[in-house]
Amino acid sequence: MIYDGDNGGNLTYEFARPNDTEFHHCALTYDGGGASGSYAAYVDGVSVSKSTVITTLTALDGFANAVDLTIGERADDVGPWDGVIDEFIIYNRALTASKVAALYWADAPRLNYTVATNQLLSGAINIGKYPARYDTNGVDTIAFSSDLNTHFPTGEEIAEVQDVSGNGNHGTLEPSPATGPTWQASTRGVGGGEYSFDGSGDYIEVPDDDSLDFGTSTDISMMAWVKTPDLASYRTIFQKGISSPTYQLRFNPSGQIESFIHSGGLVTSPLAYDDGQWHHIATTGERGGAHALYVDGVEVASATCTLLSIDNANTLLIGGRGSPVGLLWNGEMDDPRIYRSALSSNQVYEIAVNGTAPTNTPVLWMPFDREDNKIKPQVGSTITVTGGVTQGNR
Repeated sequence: MIYDGDNGGNLTYEFARPNDTEFHHCALTYDGGGASGSYAAYVDGVSVSKSTVITTLTALDGFANAVDLTIGERADDVGPWDGVIDEFIIYNRALTASKVAALYWADAPRLNYTVATNQLLSGAINIGKYPARYDTNGVDTIAFSSDLNTHFPTGEEIAEVQDVSGNGNHGTLEPSPATGPTWQASTRGVGGGEYSFDGSGDYIEVPDDDSLDFGTSTDISMMAWVKTPDLASYRTIFQKGISSPTYQLRFNPSGQIESFIHSGGLVTSPLAYDDGQWHHIATTGERGGAHALYVDGVEVASATCTLLSIDNANTLLIGGRGSPVGLLWNGEMDDPRIYRSALSSNQVYEIAVNGTAPTNTPVLWMPFDREDNKIKPQVGSTITVTGGVTQGNR
């Protein structure tokens, strides 16, 4: 319930509660549009249907009041909570459905489970009450409840490419887990894995987030390992925003690398790199200072970095340009990163040549070391598993 203590405007969103004595992640979003605003509720990362909505919201009143925030009951001592509450968070924006799901998945209860090496697994299942996810490489599987009575509540597909920066900027394989970029063992000789993009329809999408907007003054760095054959059109590594304001890193049809920080801030490599070999591509932007482009740890071009805003409400695409999606990546990609700082030339060199991570913390970092796409089987499906189950950390 959202309640305005001064004006009496309130929004009550009622839905069937999970009454099973287990922890559940519950979320309510509202876009601040008054009585005509949009709102949604989620349980365990999944949207739930409302049974009753009672609203007397005044348009755009902002819920401004001098009443204390109370957790566990209303400010007038009505409806005290009977149970346990953990990790109560309020955001100053309406989270998207994918962001709510990412917050749930980031801390879902889990157990450790190992399958036979030669056992073919794919997708995500529910073991007991919690959505289970596991690797599809047939070795290290993460499973998630000691109750091995399998239960499949939905046939929903889940595809998540993990961001390990701690910012929750996880991606989804598009246009679907089955037809998106394909994970494969690394061909760079460094272990782990990489994603292969076919250039005709697959990409990774990351929901819009404040950490991925840089305004007029926040420095930025983008980088990734890429390999692509001869090009016939533009091919995108990163892009957020359709036109100005935008930032992007891409190859042009001549095989040269282009870095955009706002549409007017273009830096182009003098040479082509569409040679079917692995290259580390990086760009750094010190706002009002240098906008530099690096290949394999060496600076190849630079210009002055714009102070124009590059904030936008678009999703970040890895391997494509958005709405309509195009300029798709054709080839392999590994280890994409974005920083809210302009890394030095020495730091870029250390990452590209020695694999040394700088002390700067990225806001997006996808090592691609595991195959992260998961699919829930349809209702009524069964699965046979082997191996032992041991209790793990939450």
